[in-house]
Amino acid sequence: PSASDVNAAAFVDRLLAEWYPEEERARFLAGLEAIDSRARERHGRSFDQLDEPTQVALLTALDGESGELESAAGAFGRLKELVVYAYVTSERVQHEVMHSPVIPGRFDGCLSWPRQ
Repeated sequence: PSASDVNAAAFVDRLLAEWYPEEERARFLAGLEAIDSRARERHGRSFDQLDEPTQVALLTALDGESGELESAAGAFGRLKELVVYAYVTSERVQHEVMHSPVIPGRFDGCLSWPRQ
């Protein structure tokens, strides 16, 4: 399944809304705005209005950069981390891809225990 198949975007949205400290959320959102600003500067439109190849080219360029969370590169790096985390921890990926048992190992609750 893809990240969109397992609702990774909704997971990231919920983390930002309910878990992230306010200061860090503000820095991350500023970084996302920096990505949008870069799209407008270079292509004359906001990121969501760009065609997919242009979006991919812009993000690929950001992937080679580094920066603070409030920068375009920093926000993109954090976004990638969050999407990967959402993906690999999703129930569907755990079952269908990783084949992880819910409780690893075996439980034998009726075994006798030697008394001393």
